[in-house]
Amino acid sequence: MLLVDDDELCLDILEELLVEIFDVRRVESGEKALALASEMLPDVVLLDVNMSGANGYEVCQKIKSNPLLKHTKVVMVTALAFKEDRIKGISAGADDYVTKPFEMDYLFETVKYYAANKTGVAK
Repeated sequence: MLLVDDDELCLDILEELLVEIFDVRRVESGEKALALASEMLPDVVLLDVNMSGANGYEVCQKIKSNPLLKHTKVVMVTALAFKEDRIKGISAGADDYVTKPFEMDYLFETVKYYAANKTGVAK
């Protein structure tokens, strides 16, 4: 599981939610996410949209166009809640789009679903 957000508090919340069940790595930029994803080949990436440097849409497109990562599930977790933002995320290749503030139970179950349907088993 790869968590990507430039907000340290959001990374802390996501990590606390998921670390007991998943092997979690976290980075604070799109560039670092792309480098680490190519090494670790995560089953699921939780990806913020608004970040300095490469934004979440660009990172998602690059993940999905990488032959090693094309089956990685990408869930955008962002404050951008307009219909156009969600459409842009799905068009970039995101498997799901969750807006902040998110419901912890919903996000947890979403991640479990994508992890199980990628590898068959969560940690």
